[in-house]
Amino acid sequence: AELHVNSLSAKYEDYSFNPYEALTWIKLIKKYPDVNLFMEKVAEAVNVIGEENINLNKIYMFLVLGTKFEKNRTVIEDRVKPLFKDDVHRVDHNFSSYMSYNKIGNFNLVELNKISLLLDWFEDGGNCKTIGSMIHKDVEEFHQTELGSLFTLESNARVKHKEYPPRITFNNGNYLAPPEAANQYGMSTSLVHLHAVSFASGKFAGPSGGRFSSNADIMNAQKEGLSSTVITSLSKTEFAVHFYNPRGDVVFLGRYQYSI
Repeated sequence: AELHVNSLSAKYEDYSFNPYEALTWIKLIKKYPDVNLFMEKVAEAVNVIGEENINLNKIYMFLVLGTKFEKNRTVIEDRVKPLFKDDVHRVDHNFSSYMSYNKIGNFNLVELNKISLLLDWFEDGGNCKTIGSMIHKDVEEFHQTELGSLFTLESNARVKHKEYPPRITFNNGNYLAPPEAANQYGMSTSLVHLHAVSFASGKFAGPSGGRFSSNADIMNAQKEGLSSTVITSLSKTEFAVHFYNPRGDVVFLGRYQYSI
């Protein structure tokens, strides 16, 4: 493991080891035990996704997805382009103005691949039911503390969703992830939290804080340096999903129905 880490750090000075990435490294080393082959794959990843702000999450996404990683930006843009129309659902409120800056060009290739994976995940009615159950638990049991979870990319290139109980409870609608969630960040497709202080929480749709704001959801994404998803309860049978990157760019992924 040390050889792999040192090789990456020597090649890309911007990379520094984060203890929370240990589980990600374990999975990568199992997949590429030979450090020379690993570095060849890393070089391929950097060639495709760019060396700027290289991190383990980007490398992990590329290496684990393999041929499923869409390297052609035109192809992946065509898949997600309908999301960027001006007439998509939105609810105006005081916390965000995301429609003014959700330009497709603001999302990098890794983020567009993540969006595509999440669209596939939400197409499954069973997955929507899982989110619906989480919303009902939030509203009925946790009240002013939001719940959260994590989308990770498993070594079999499939997206996995896992709920993580809040580290502490709040009375202001916040969610604080526990350390065991942070241990998975290197493998994350998206960090997740709910906006569901009531079933009709549409006025809080989208991440709180504008693109250049220094507070709330946008700030947390910047701090973690990872893509995030906020799921907002619209009713007892429907929710809205917004994806946003660490730079504060937001895209609406759709409204989804569920029944419990």
